[in-house]
Amino acid sequence: MAQTEKDSSAKGKVRPEQTEKNGSAKAGAPAGKAKGKSASQGAKLIVAIRVRGLRGVRWAAETTLNQLGGGGLRRNHGCVLVANSPSAQGMLREAKDYIAWGEADASVVEKLLEKRGNADSISKSGFTSAKELATALAEGKVSPSEVRRKGVSTIFTLHPPRDGFGSSIKGQYDAKEGRGVLGDRGGKISSLVTQML
Repeated sequence: MAQTEKDSSAKGKVRPEQTEKNGSAKAGAPAGKAKGKSASQGAKLIVAIRVRGLRGVRWAAETTLNQLGGGGLRRNHGCVLVANSPSAQGMLREAKDYIAWGEADASVVEKLLEKRGNADSISKSGFTSAKELATALAEGKVSPSEVRRKGVSTIFTLHPPRDGFGSSIKGQYDAKEGRGVLGDRGGKISSLVTQML
């Protein structure tokens, strides 16, 4: 019998005694570290902007930037719309040293679609105006991936901000101190987007 237990463990099968010892299969075991609540966690739609450059990017962060929002964060000042989900929040945290993100309200999304989007593709997608599409995106009625499938791009290229970023682009955003650019800006991302249009 001892021989069969060794054979089964060698093949990758896990015995019940092992799962109870390491606690991985126990009910109620914590899945991971608890994260603090971010400012944009209650939002239905997030806008993310690539702030820092292309050189010296960690492999994991670069892979995440290439996947996030359909790949629109591969270049500086790239901007994407992302549906808020736990996986999107994890990806944003992984790339926090290179991007700024926050809650996208309907007015910011409308400005992006009007100034950087394609008006013809909006009308072909079944929406009457950029305002209607922006409202649907901000309220979560339609996801950015669904909109991309209809032919409307949710990836935008922005200008560098007028009058600069106002702070170091290497520091994390701190609302109390009024410094830093990177990371979760919450609702204050709209002022940065407006500067960059």
